[in-house]
Amino acid sequence: MPKRTNTFQQVIYMIQRQLAGTNTVVTESKLLKNRHTGISAEVDVVIEAKVAGHDVTLGIECTAGKRPATVEWVQRMIGKHQDMPIDTSILVSQSGFTRNAKKTADASGVLAITLTEAQEADWKHVLGSLDTLVLGSWEFIPMSALVDVAGAILNEDLPASRVMEEGCTELSFPEYVKAALGIRRVFEEVANRYLQQPVGQRKSQFEFTVNNMIPGKPTIITTQSGKAVPLTKITIKAQANVKETPMRLTRQKFLETPVAHGTAKNIFTNSSAPVLVTVIKGDENTTASLRIPNFEGNKALVFDMAVPGTLPDK
Repeated sequence: MPKRTNTFQQVIYMIQRQLAGTNTVVTESKLLKNRHTGISAEVDVVIEAKVAGHDVTLGIECTAGKRPATVEWVQRMIGKHQDMPIDTSILVSQSGFTRNAKKTADASGVLAITLTEAQEADWKHVLGSLDTLVLGSWEFIPMSALVDVAGAILNEDLPASRVMEEGCTELSFPEYVKAALGIRRVFEEVANRYLQQPVGQRKSQFEFTVNNMIPGKPTIITTQSGKAVPLTKITIKAQANVKETPMRLTRQKFLETPVAHGTAKNIFTNSSAPVLVTVIKGDENTTASLRIPNFEGNKALVFDMAVPGTLPDK
């Protein structure tokens, strides 16, 4: 049976994942067994942590209804968790709780919370007035390459050559060129040039050249004829394909923590499910996570990143 999930559950999972400590594991849609029956049931988000040397498990259930969560839903979730290996239950409702539902949760020792609207001051010095992000998908396709070996250009059949960088696995020359284009410095240089252009003049497809890249480690290129020489520099001409999609951010609070989140069209994989971004404002820094669904069922890739500096008001 496929794991059930929805965008709100994914937002809560991403928030908890970012807030988790180093000794904490956060899992979305995890099966836990009933202690008495042995029957497994799915819990929306499970947090497993060590507290003072003891294993502690938190179970989180989410509801994305347009109306406040009811007493019946709260009672059902309490009953579901009662005989599971869960130390603390947390219920999260997108639309809050009815008064009696909140009383029922409190009386049972269950934490009932919702995402509340954040005040402008909670986010102003982090995101300024920004409420929309633009996500970009970049693809670099190699077109040609020139290899410098000891001050001379290597003219032999390069595609048939092999490249060995010290301490790394041997690659074919096309694989090596592709890996070189994947270096962060290359992406930052090309992306910065792209972003410096006026929005109306940016092209979704363009060519660029990376000149005289020097390997970070001693590198040997072996040609088809068996000639092995040190690779000192490489110049690569490539084509960039850029896709962009806007993402509107919703700014809220999770307990007392300012969070922002939003979804956008998936431009990264063949999945029709949207991509999701969550931004968490911590005491010392701000972090963001990007969740990209892939083609295989409900699997997803999650990338974490720091948000450098602050963005001024606009």
